[in-house]
Amino acid sequence: MLLGYELTLNPFCTTDSYKAIAICRWKARLAALRAPELRARMVEEATDPNPKNPLATFVRDFRAHLSLTEPLNYEPAPDTSIAAEARRRGIQPAELAYDLLLEKDGRNILFVATVNYAEKSLEATLEMLRHRDTVPGLGDAGRIWA
Repeated sequence: MLLGYELTLNPFCTTDSYKAIAICRWKARLAALRAPELRARMVEEATDPNPKNPLATFVRDFRAHLSLTEPLNYEPAPDTSIAAEARRRGIQPAELAYDLLLEKDGRNILFVATVNYAEKSLEATLEMLRHRDTVPGLGDAGRIWA
């Protein structure tokens, strides 16, 4: 899963403060996101320990979030997560995520490794791909146009 301010989802997309600016055109939204007052409100809203929206729980699980950097790392270690890095810096994970997403002129992306990476290793995936009964395939889950 990819999260970003210019994308559909980000760690703050369910907060009231973000919803208020989500409808803005990109340049206006980016200008608003750079305001310290909005940052403070959104970080505070994103630290709710019991969000009522299940999506909020997912997009704010900073233990699974990583900054998408070059070169790409398809097997990132747990100590490279947003939560781990925030701990090292002595700040809240929401603060770090907010600031990282503002990098690259607001176009930075956070990567969330989900399926086939539960144990923080791709060994199980490799084993499945190497199995004699595996037939690799690709599906786009797209709409069929008649």
